[in-house]
Amino acid sequence: MDSLCKSQWERFGNNPAGKYKYDDVNGGDKNHFIVETNLAREFDIARPTVGYISLLAQLPHVFVGTPEELKQLVRIMSFEIRRSMKRAKTHVPPWRRNGYMQAK
Repeated sequence: MDSLCKSQWERFGNNPAGKYKYDDVNGGDKNHFIVETNLAREFDIARPTVGYISLLAQLPHVFVGTPEELKQLVRIMSFEIRRSMKRAKTHVPPWRRNGYMQAK
């Protein structure tokens, strides 16, 4: 069964409130997948380093994977966002931090 899901959360800690839509494909307990079109767009940042641009280019145009795989990818990308922005000496906004990205 394929469905469009909505995620919504209240402000928590330094993270602002937000909402997000995504596709959830559920074929039973062992066949649960998240489909995210244009995943790289979710990780766009201002003034990225060359290394971050290279990493971003490696993301699939359409992500299809388990919720755990997506959480792991978000964790890695959030770390790399922070590293890239610190190298560029720019502030990491709350909506680019791991806690907010995981809430999505």
